[in-house]
Amino acid sequence: MARLRAESLRRGVSMAELIRSAIDETIRGPEWEGRRRRALAAVGAIAEDATNVSERHDEFLLDEYSK
Repeated sequence: MARLRAESLRRGVSMAELIRSAIDETIRGPEWEGRRRRALAAVGAIAEDATNVSERHDEFLLDEYSK
């Protein structure tokens, strides 16, 4: 508890936020941010060419996430 309190003070966030962040990082894994960036880039690229992104976004994201 003391280490959690000290880290939350060092980062300037609540202990609850620190715990939520740790859980998110554990569940998502180290590759999450890279996958997220690729998916957003893909949607941006597709949006320039397609008029049906709002209808097919899951398909586009699945294609990008599976790379």
